This record gives sequence, C-alpha cells and structure tokens, in this order.
Amino acid sequence: MPDQLDDTNAPYDLSSIDKTTLTAVVRQVLNSESAAISNFKYDRVHGGMGEKEDVISRIYRFTGKANVQNVENNWSLILKVVGTIATQDDPTHPLYWKREVLAFQSGQLVNLPGKLTVPSFFGVHTFSEKVLGMWFEHIDDKVETHWTLEQFAMVARQLGQFNGAFLIESDLPSWGWLSQGWLRKKVEDNYTVGLIDQLRQSFDQPATQQWFIGDDANHILQLWEDQQIFLNALDRLPQTFLHHDAFVRNLL
Repeated sequence: MPDQLDDTNAPYDLSSIDKTTLTAVVRQVLNSESAAISNFKYDRVHGGMGEKEDVISRIYRFTGKANVQNVENNWSLILKVVGTIATQDDPTHPLYWKREVLAFQSGQLVNLPGKLTVPSFFGVHTFSEKVLGMWFEHIDDKVETHWTLEQFAMVARQLGQFNGAFLIESDLPSWGWLSQGWLRKKVEDNYTVGLIDQLRQSFDQPATQQWFIGDDANHILQLWEDQQIFLNALDRLPQTFLHHDAFVRNLL
C-alpha cells in the first residue's frame, strides 16, 4: 500500500491508483514487460495552479521499487492531474482544462523545432469524465534555484527559435483546442474587467495610491481605454505556436 497523502479536498480519488494501474506505466519507465511493482508511495509536489476559475491542476510524485528479473529497481514518475468543475467547456478558452492532455496525445510535441523538448509522456489515467491524470517522466532540475543572466539569455534564444520556426519553417498547428486570441480573451474576461472597475472605484483611496508611483494609475487606466488599438495591432501580426507560460518553474 502507498503512503497516504492528506489531500482530502481534491475532487478526485488518488486511491484509485494501485499496483495494477501503475504496472503498465512503470514497465514503460523501466523498459521491461516483466517488471513487477513491490512497493510505491506518492507525495504532492509544488506546481500546478491548484483550483483557479473552475480549473483543477495538481502535481504528484510517485516513487517505488519494481522487480525485473530478480533485481530490485528504483523508479519514479510524475502525475499531473488536470480537470474542471465547470459545466460548460470552451476548447479555445485560455484556461481550457484539457488542452495539455490533447497536446501530448497528439504526438506533435515529441519532435519540437529547435532545442526545446518535453518530458516523456506515458499515458493518461482517468479519474472521471472531467478529471484526468497525465503520467510523465520524472526529471530532476540540475540548475540552481536562481538562474544566471547567461541562463536566461540561453532560454530566451531557444524560445525565440522555437516560436520563430512556426513562422518560417513549420506549419502552424490547426487543432481546434488551441488558444486563439489569448491576450484579447484575458483582457475581456469578467475577472479582469472587475479588477479595473475596482481600481476606478478606489482610485483616490490611500490604500490604492500606495501601490503606484507618480501618475502610474492614470497611465494604466488610459492603457485600458486604448486597449483595442493594441489588440487590433496584435491581431494583424503573424501568428505562431508558443508555450504561453514559459517561466522558470516550467522550464528545466
């Protein structure tokens, strides 16, 4: 039996993952059709969005031992749980819960242009119709917590090469579940509109003013009023395929 994890608020049941469920995945990790799991445990690791705007996203690490031809082998896996509690799904929404699952199932992430690559994907575990778990290769980050300027520059160049490839070398994917007009949808989102309304209503209060320097608050409101100028300009630019969340914790 695995070590139990206190994740009682999760809208899914991790106990549904047993040795039988894990065996097929672990055999892929160890590249052995005869591997037999002797024990395993799991813990929650930092990452995922948690619950945000009806989206579920949590990450777990599974580790254990398996017998392969009478030899005990250590193994480890990452399980990323994604799902939604919403009744309606929009595949083009910036936070569409199933997009990552569909991207890995498409097989198109195996040979990305440039030097970017993704962890090995070992399949999907179904918790329910709208909650899925993705099995990934467990990768240890060998870079120190704080990147150097040179490391930032290297990653920026690789991201640029990746994005640029879809402008001149590769065809832009046409999957219907890709996020289209991401920035426009974020700007027009009710949550964003509500934040701007809060700023207007509390504009003259000391608690609000302390967060701004000089005339910054006015500049923000003016930028908001001019949003269509900039959004329309972005719409006219060439479109490419990109990660949309390429920050330090998502890059190894």
